[in-house]
Amino acid sequence: TGERTMTNDRTAPIPDEERSHLGHLLKTLIRRRWFFLGPLFVVGLLGFSVAQLMPVEYRSQAFIIVDQQKVPEQYVTPNVLMTLQRRLDAMTQQILSRTRLQRFIEEFGLYAQQRKKKAMDDLIDLMRKRISIELVQTPGRNEDLTGFRIYFSDEDPYMAQRVTGELTSLFIEQNVRERTQLSMGTTAFLESQLEQARKDLATVEEKVRQYKLQYLGQLPEQQQSNLQILSSLQAQLQANTSALDRAEQQRIYFESMRSQYEAARDLSRPAETSSSTGSMAPSSSSLPLAEATLADLWKQLNALSGKFTDRHPEVVRLKKEIADWEVAVQRLRSERMPLAEIDSRLKSIQAEVENGKRESEDLRKRIREVQNRLNMTPVREQELAGVVRQYESARTQYQSLLQKKMGSELASNLEQRQGGEQFRLLDPASLPKRPEPGRLKIIALGWVLGVGLGVVLTALREFADKTVHRESDLESYDSIEVLARIPTLRTANEQGRQKLLRTVEVAALTLVTLVSLGTGAHTFLNR
Repeated sequence: TGERTMTNDRTAPIPDEERSHLGHLLKTLIRRRWFFLGPLFVVGLLGFSVAQLMPVEYRSQAFIIVDQQKVPEQYVTPNVLMTLQRRLDAMTQQILSRTRLQRFIEEFGLYAQQRKKKAMDDLIDLMRKRISIELVQTPGRNEDLTGFRIYFSDEDPYMAQRVTGELTSLFIEQNVRERTQLSMGTTAFLESQLEQARKDLATVEEKVRQYKLQYLGQLPEQQQSNLQILSSLQAQLQANTSALDRAEQQRIYFESMRSQYEAARDLSRPAETSSSTGSMAPSSSSLPLAEATLADLWKQLNALSGKFTDRHPEVVRLKKEIADWEVAVQRLRSERMPLAEIDSRLKSIQAEVENGKRESEDLRKRIREVQNRLNMTPVREQELAGVVRQYESARTQYQSLLQKKMGSELASNLEQRQGGEQFRLLDPASLPKRPEPGRLKIIALGWVLGVGLGVVLTALREFADKTVHRESDLESYDSIEVLARIPTLRTANEQGRQKLLRTVEVAALTLVTLVSLGTGAHTFLNR
C-alpha cells in the first residue's frame, strides 16, 4: 500500500498555478515582498521629502516675435546683414553680462538672504542659470527664426514676472539700438570708403589731365585733326612754292629788264610772240586790250578746271596762251616803266621771294612737327590706354560706392524710424501660478525609481538564493528524482507567530500606503 501511495503521489499532476510563469512570479513577489516594498516606499518617501525640501521656484515667460522690414526690399535693401541668430547671441551676451545682472540684483533686491553668505559673482552665476532663451523656428525651415521666448525663475512669482518683463524690454531696446548702430556703422564705413574713392578718382583725373597736357597734339583723339592740319599745311606749302616760283620768274625778268633798260633804252620792242593758236601779242598801244584778253583767258581756264583735269588738251592750251599773254603784258608794262619803278618792283619782288622762302621753311617745319606728332600717336595711344583704364576702374569703384552709400543711408533712415526688422512683444511676462519644477513630478519620479529599485533587488535576491522552492528546481539536477511532496508542518506557536507577523505587515503596509496617499494629496493641493 505504501508503495502504491508513493507511486500515486509521484504520478499526481502538478497544479497549473505552479506551472504557470505568472504564478511563479507572484509567489516570488510574495516571498520577496520586502525586497520590493522596502525600496518602493523608502525611495517614494524620499522623493516626497526632496519635493518638500527643494526650494520653490516660479518660472515666468514672455514671447517676442520678429517683425520683418515693413518697406519691401526691392525699394530699400537692408544694410544689416547679420543673422538674427548671431545678433540674438550677441544681445544675450550683453544682457547677461556681469554689470547688467549685478544691476538687476541690486535694483530688484534679489537674493537678499543669500547676499549675506555668498559673493556677488556666485549670485550672478545663479541668476544667469535661471535665465533661459528658447528660439522659435519656422516649421520646415530651421534656419528661419520667427521669435524667441524668455524665461526667468525665482522664489517669488511676482518678482519672476517683473524681472522677465524687464529682460523683455532690454531685448527689444537692445535690438533697436544694435540695428541702428550697425546700420549707421555701415553707412559711416561706406562714407569713408567713398571719400577715399573720391580722392583716388581725383588723383587719376589729374593724372589723365597732366598726361594730355604733356602730350598735347599727340593724343589719339587728335589724329584726325593732325591729318587735316598736315593736309592744309601741305596745300599751303604747295601754293607758297608756286607763288615763290612765280616771284622768282618775275625777279629774273625784272633784273633782265633793268639790265637791258640801262644798256639801251632804244632797243626795239620785243617781237610779238605767237600763241599756241596763232594769235599775235599786242603792241604797246594795246596794253588795255592785252590785260582784258588775259583776264578773259583766266576766266575760261577757271571754268574748264572745274570740269576737266590739268592734262586736258583745252586746259593745256589755255595755260600756254595765258603764259604768252602774261609775258606780253609784262613787256608792254615795262616799256612804260621808268627805271625807278623797275627798281621798286624788283625790291618788292625780292622781298616777296625772301618772305616766301621763310614761309616755306616755316611750313616745312610745321609739317615735320605734325608728322612727328602723328608718328607718336600709336605710342601715346598705348600709354593713354593704361591711364584711362585706371580712371575707368576708379570711376566704376566710385559709382558703385556712391550707390551703396545712398542705399545704406536709406536703410539707416528706415532703421531710425523703426521701419526695419523689429522685435515685438506678443506675449508679455506671465505671472506663474505653479512652482518649477513640479512637486508631483518629483514624487512620481520617486515612486517610479522605487518600483525599479524594488524589482532589481528582488531579482538579485532571487537569483542569489539557492534554496529549492519548486519541483522544477530539483528536476534541473539529473541525479535527483521527486518521489513525494510533503507540505510544510507548523506548530500552534509557529502558526500564531506567523499570523501576528502577517497582521503587522498588513498594518504597516496600510499605514505606509495611507501616508503616501496623504502626502500625494497634500502635494497636489499645495502645488
